[in-house]
Amino acid sequence: MLYDRPYMQSGYQPPSGKSGWQVDRVIIGVTVAIFIIQAISAIWFAPASPTQRGFMERYFALYPQGIQEGLVWSFFTYGFLHSTQNLFHILLNMLIFYFFAQPLLQRMGDKLFLILYFGGILLGGIGWILFNFDSTRPLVGASAGVFGLVICFICLNPRQPLYLFPFPFPIKPVVLAYILVGINGFGFIFYELPGTGNVAFSAHLAGALYGYLFYRVLFKSGGLFQKSDRNVEKPSWWKKKDKVEKTTRNFTINLSSRKKTQEEVDRILDKINEHGFGSLTEDEKKTLDRARDLGKK
Repeated sequence: MLYDRPYMQSGYQPPSGKSGWQVDRVIIGVTVAIFIIQAISAIWFAPASPTQRGFMERYFALYPQGIQEGLVWSFFTYGFLHSTQNLFHILLNMLIFYFFAQPLLQRMGDKLFLILYFGGILLGGIGWILFNFDSTRPLVGASAGVFGLVICFICLNPRQPLYLFPFPFPIKPVVLAYILVGINGFGFIFYELPGTGNVAFSAHLAGALYGYLFYRVLFKSGGLFQKSDRNVEKPSWWKKKDKVEKTTRNFTINLSSRKKTQEEVDRILDKINEHGFGSLTEDEKKTLDRARDLGKK
């Protein structure tokens, strides 16, 4: 029956589409491992002078001269590097990444999460290059990707209270978004543009912009922070590549026949249990609604 199954009980969380490997922990592990290699290489392959870059920064950090030399992969690899002079840099990035990655992974699955995170890193690097095309210092850090995660999470959960250290009171995500954008906008105008600071505010803002655009494209919300109660709906261009949708059969049922209705409902519930609620078509959702109405009669 419809309400006998565990996934129809209150408190049940449908599968998120995550694979056996936990993508958030893999990213953290790889980032920390590369940081250790970066720190060791800074000692073993120390540059001859302070004006020269170390081995890792030379080939994997993002800087205008490197792009001109064809090191285009640095638009992504810079996100795995961090300052070896400031341990707080990597600790803060990975701590924020950890807390926001889990709910986003449960909501959208591995593939979309990776597109969100690395897309934020890519656009952050592009944004930084546009305003620092004559800079001699490299860009390193996962901040742009992390900002993309934070803004996307805020757009999805605009009214969910957040408890952030060291604040002893909850903060509304919308307020947090305005604070983050405001601080980085101020820093970009008064510090980065004049060249008086070493914080990549432009990369942060570009990563945040990507997180917002990602939300608008995939979630199709009517406003910047409009509350959304539904699960992720993949856009049409994504569904064309979805193997689950290719194998979905079209059913035409007569709801006057409770036997046929129950068979269709069982099939839909099995699909929810295996692939999550977001894999349902509009017709299947309507079928569940009509079946639930019949069950109340």
